[in-house]
Amino acid sequence: MAYVNVLDDIKKCIKFEIPEQLPVIALTEEFDAAQSGMTYEEYSASEENAARVHIQGIEKFNYDWACVYIDDCLEFEPLGVKTTGSDNIPRAVSRFLPAMHESINKLEIPDPTIDGRMPVQLGAIRRIKQRFGDTVFICGRTPAPFSAVTLLFGIEQTMMLIYDEPELLQDAMKFFIDVETSYAKAQIQAGANALWIGDCSSSSRFLSVELFKRFAAQPAAELISRLKAMNAATIYFAAEKSVQHLVATSELGADIIGLSEDADIAECKRVLNKKACLMGNLDPINVVYNGTPESVESEVNRIISSAGNEGGFLFNTGEGIPRDTSVENVKAIIKALRGGSTLILHT
Repeated sequence: MAYVNVLDDIKKCIKFEIPEQLPVIALTEEFDAAQSGMTYEEYSASEENAARVHIQGIEKFNYDWACVYIDDCLEFEPLGVKTTGSDNIPRAVSRFLPAMHESINKLEIPDPTIDGRMPVQLGAIRRIKQRFGDTVFICGRTPAPFSAVTLLFGIEQTMMLIYDEPELLQDAMKFFIDVETSYAKAQIQAGANALWIGDCSSSSRFLSVELFKRFAAQPAAELISRLKAMNAATIYFAAEKSVQHLVATSELGADIIGLSEDADIAECKRVLNKKACLMGNLDPINVVYNGTPESVESEVNRIISSAGNEGGFLFNTGEGIPRDTSVENVKAIIKALRGGSTLILHT
């Protein structure tokens, strides 16, 4: 079960100090929904369901956090985009807005407490906080501004704006800095200790380092600065493995940078040289889903050992664990973190 000093241990990791133990952190929403007997659509439909999935997961599997990341669409549906999802496929945008100034000019910042499904996120966080207090690290979610624009206009239209209408791209990102600040503030007030800032659309899969610095970096840094001013920990995640891009993202000011499962943690720690705490990066498919309890435990210990014992590291999976993953394989993650991680950290 979650423990009293988890928030202090995470602060120690961020400050490059040695925690008493590495918190049990993994991206388990889909897996936990299945364990609670719900489809993902049911999980995302109400605050009661979402909270129950996380609470039961913590009580059954001994997690030290709850990452309430229902889907990418919550604040975009009130803006007019159309979304679809079914059973165990999380909602995604199915129809974007036209990439025009007229689209942005018509938009108003949605109210997180009443608009669409936005309150589901807040209510779930609030219920988890009421159940566990400060013995669980609660993480909310928000996209970085560049990725937010891709959810409004689509990735293709957004990429075209870089060359055809960069001013429109900048205006849209400014709008989303305000949207996400508002939503993040409401999540923090509900009880979130941190915000997961997703920015996969600005990763090396889509943008060169030069384009990232020119377009995506400053708006992301502005959002991160606002969230830190509200005393929230910030976790920047672009599923990144490119060291060059990670060096660029380390300048954004985030407390924690999440890594792709393909990244080399030891190399990333060496190159970034204590510019940010790193988080990752167990492969949820090749290792957790396809592996055995023994191979999962071995890989967890290898990752922790590779990260070194000088702080600045938090364990996590590189992406979400599939819903039909073996229970014994998930338990192997917890076993390794509760047991061997302490020995490795304090060796």
